[in-house]
Amino acid sequence: MIRNRKLDEMRRAEALAQAACAAARQHAVAASEAMDSYLEEIRTLEIDLLAELVGSELKLEDFSRLETRLKQAENRAHFLADEHASAMSALFSSEQEIEEARTARLIAQSKSAKINEVVLLQFDAARVAAIATQDAEIDAFVETMGKPEGRAT
Repeated sequence: MIRNRKLDEMRRAEALAQAACAAARQHAVAASEAMDSYLEEIRTLEIDLLAELVGSELKLEDFSRLETRLKQAENRAHFLADEHASAMSALFSSEQEIEEARTARLIAQSKSAKINEVVLLQFDAARVAAIATQDAEIDAFVETMGKPEGRAT
């Protein structure tokens, strides 16, 4: 009973680890998609900036504005890269937790199977001993019934 409870706990822990991994995987996919989306935004920004630069005279204010926009884009890119790295790290950790939970469950399952086997062997041995005792009692009874009274053997 205790082994079964422990095995059930291990199964629940593995299921929770799998759920956490699924959530981490979704977060990692979302982070990757955000990076891909931002890459498209950067390409559009490059085209827009080039279009602005090609057709006009540049002033110091324009350089300052362009520098600010590029700095914002760089900061956003760093933020998204950090988010992606964090999501991938969490995914890796959750996959390790699944593996650890699976290993613990398999160990508990193995122990439970061994204990069940030992209990069944003990039960079978007790049953065989009980049958042997009954057979011996029957043989003794039959032997006493087969002797006529008063004769010694």
